[in-house]
Amino acid sequence: MHWQQSFEVKAPLKFVYAWMTSPTSEDGAYTKGLESREVVETWKFQNTTKDVGRLAGRPYASKAVLRKYPPSRWRVEEEAGAWYHRTEFTLEETPAGTLLNISMEILVRGARRYFAQSFRRKFSKEFGERVQGWVAKVEEEARAASPEELAGAPAPKKAPGPRDIPKQYGS
Repeated sequence: MHWQQSFEVKAPLKFVYAWMTSPTSEDGAYTKGLESREVVETWKFQNTTKDVGRLAGRPYASKAVLRKYPPSRWRVEEEAGAWYHRTEFTLEETPAGTLLNISMEILVRGARRYFAQSFRRKFSKEFGERVQGWVAKVEEEARAASPEELAGAPAPKKAPGPRDIPKQYGS
């Protein structure tokens, strides 16, 4: 099933791009159905997370890979057992801020294929609600940002710091 939708974001494109492509463990606070997120890997153009939550009325645990294609595009591929989705995000500047375009392909495998139509409808509805939560949070943080942060590429959302390495042998 293919799902496509656009959302208006009242924030500059660079700010939206930096925010949307920097996952953190705090994302569950404003992402409907996301109970926890662990950032497993962070590279210059790729982030990998492990997510746990509920979507389309079912619990899930997934691995998601976000690949960045600066300055205005990224892709998320997420696998959670019987379902998989590949989602393309693009940004366009508008007079009011930024237009967030989302194009998603949802695949359902196994015995759940027989209920795939119902699952996909619920999935796309709840995913749309997730995006609305993201948009509200981006706009809130953009209002709180300084003009300098909005004019240039702002610092991405705060990512968890490296784990403390214990000192060895009294050093």
